[in-house]
Amino acid sequence: MDSSDLDTLWILSLQPVTLPNKELTKRIYCGYHHTLFETVDNDIYAVGSNEYGQLGVNSDQESFVSFIKIKPRSAEYIQAIACHLTNVTALVTAQNTIYMAGKNDEGQLALGHIVDQNSFNQVPLAPHDVDKQLIIIDVGHSHTFYALGPMIDKKPKIERLLADQPFHDVDFR
Repeated sequence: MDSSDLDTLWILSLQPVTLPNKELTKRIYCGYHHTLFETVDNDIYAVGSNEYGQLGVNSDQESFVSFIKIKPRSAEYIQAIACHLTNVTALVTAQNTIYMAGKNDEGQLALGHIVDQNSFNQVPLAPHDVDKQLIIIDVGHSHTFYALGPMIDKKPKIERLLADQPFHDVDFR
């Protein structure tokens, strides 16, 4: 196989996608095999692979080809989402709570065990970290990274960081 063969193998065709009820999308989060859409009404929809439970829908079904609405166990406002390429999803609430679902064979969900999770589970923070703000969260194949900082005000710092990031409109016509 030469390089010209590779060029033809990776040509993609973009197709329009409509969310249920034609809701407007605020942000899109992509893993390699799953995608999450956050709407302007702060609803979260997921589609794609659920092989390790990364969609957090409390189902052993391996994939979803239609959108499914997801929420953690509480009805808290989700302010940040992190997806790994294949197998982990993290949700962070405005109350500074972290929920994780997906592959956990190396303890990457930070739940204190190594069992995969098909529903979102709250990550327990150490008692000395409860009054701190989440600054950043990122998930990888075998790890989760989050950084905490001192509580500055009642508005979570991660929300301020996200609000400061430039977003660009893309027109695929």
